[in-house]
Amino acid sequence: MTTLFPQFKFTKEYDKAVTLQYLHMFFCFFALFMRYIQGFDSFGFLDIFVVLSLAFIYRFMFQSLKELYYTFWTLLLIMLMYFSLHAYQFSNISEAYFLVYTIAAGVVLIQAYIMSSPLFYPRLQWWVYDFRIRDDIKIYVTTQTTEVPARLTDLRREAGCVVIFDEYPIGDIFHIKTRFLDEMIEFKTEIFSKREPCPGLGISYGVKFLFDSDEEKRLYHRFRRYWKVKSRGRIRRKFQNEDKE
Repeated sequence: MTTLFPQFKFTKEYDKAVTLQYLHMFFCFFALFMRYIQGFDSFGFLDIFVVLSLAFIYRFMFQSLKELYYTFWTLLLIMLMYFSLHAYQFSNISEAYFLVYTIAAGVVLIQAYIMSSPLFYPRLQWWVYDFRIRDDIKIYVTTQTTEVPARLTDLRREAGCVVIFDEYPIGDIFHIKTRFLDEMIEFKTEIFSKREPCPGLGISYGVKFLFDSDEEKRLYHRFRRYWKVKSRGRIRRKFQNEDKE
């Protein structure tokens, strides 16, 4: 049975992201309430619309965060613009409100950084059909009983995204094998999340790299640098081919 909706293992990073969302929501409505109390704004029809709109945005932002929908990023961008514009508006009017909105914008950026991990939101390249310029790398995934081919489509912050057609439960251990500098290397990973962006295109697993020694960690960082160089080379070849056309 395929997984149509994302499933994930709760982590400290995810709990921090939820806490940060409650924090900037508090800043948002607290500042709004104080502006009405102190007479900066009059509570008219437009203000009611703003309050309802913010409540609507936060309701769906929490839902998107819970289900790991990519609409979370659109809503988070809206709130970042909201806080930034109000910080600019109050920069010469009220130092207190400027500080509140600036802190709220900073909280949003920290939350964005935490949730940008491949464990939660892997980079999708569904618009790139030419395999020659895609960032993914062919790998083999081994478990206690099987070894199957797969693709590693994202690699950042000691985490990655593995696309495979077989289904595995959250918490399973993956051993990823791939060729690196004319030799086969292997990494131990744990499944933290899984989603099926489009039925029939495989299941995307968010995996966390587990290191048993400093040597394994150094090998990962060497492989990560190789990944970045290879990605830049493919993008460069894409633009060179387009120029020739």
